[in-house]
Amino acid sequence: TLCGGIGLVLWIWRDRGLRYPLLLVLGLAAAILLSYFVQNKGFGYHIAGFLPLLVMLHGCGQTGRDIAAVSRMNRLAARHRFVVLYPEQERVANAQGCWNWFERRNGRAEAGAATLLAAVDKVARRLPVDLARVAVAGLSAGASMAVLMAALYPDRFCAVAMHSGVAPGTA
Repeated sequence: TLCGGIGLVLWIWRDRGLRYPLLLVLGLAAAILLSYFVQNKGFGYHIAGFLPLLVMLHGCGQTGRDIAAVSRMNRLAARHRFVVLYPEQERVANAQGCWNWFERRNGRAEAGAATLLAAVDKVARRLPVDLARVAVAGLSAGASMAVLMAALYPDRFCAVAMHSGVAPGTA
């Protein structure tokens, strides 16, 4: 289980039946789109207690939908009962859709991490998320942003996973 938890599945989709409103999280140097619906066996949910949350960050040129498809994390979330969030970097913040983890000198990396954290908090206000059981993972640029988030906010994440990324400050 994810940091000792249970849960349901949260997907992000732009072009499929939205059951919840489109959310836009704006920060000083970032804009993150969170559109999602909750799917459980009966397209509704009944939950006793709070659920762990896994934040999955896509790589450059990808979308939240892409990382959901390639990771197949939704299947694991359904089986092991946790929430999965797929934030998507808006092209306004980065033309290639990359997380700005590498822009440490001008503060955009830290602002992007803070905006992602605000997105986690926004989702936690709408769904029964256990903020003590939040993990972050990513692929490529998403991996680098995941590590940066864990480094900047170690008390907010119970785990971090990185695939094919580089440590912040090395590029």
